Amino acid sequence: METPGITPFDHMVSDNQLQIIKAAIPYLSNREQQFFSVYVKYIELEHTLKLVSDSNSNVLSSCSIGENPHSTSDMLTAIKQYCTEKEKEMIDLISNFLSAYQMYHAYQELMPQQQQEKNNTKKDPISVADTLKGMLTPEQQNVLGTCMKLFPSTSNST
Repeated sequence: METPGITPFDHMVSDNQLQIIKAAIPYLSNREQQFFSVYVKYIELEHTLKLVSDSNSNVLSSCSIGENPHSTSDMLTAIKQYCTEKEKEMIDLISNFLSAYQMYHAYQELMPQQQQEKNNTKKDPISVADTLKGMLTPEQQNVLGTCMKLFPSTSNST
């Protein structure tokens, strides 16, 4: 697996010297590895605390991308480069589910009259999630359930 680059957040809490130390750690003795591992994380924590404690600074906002930093699909795309193949497959599943849900939601907004008539004739409408669950394996159903818990605002944001 190809090693992805450093994240924007890591750029903010780490510097070239810390990256050099991190690169050297595997070549040190066991005792030195322990010391420098803790040292590097301590310095990164110290930098992070400085960033978040400065109430006048919007430094962390530079990590946001575009006008909507809370886009679930953009977030999934960004984290995918750090995932294993199995995790990438799960992210693809989640992305496909979100896309399907967004298309369904867009359809509902475009066809409100037809949808209202359908809902009036049906006594017990089936939700999109229930429909999708019927098409998924048990493992995928668990992922879908987890996603629905993690991203409840997705249904309101589209």
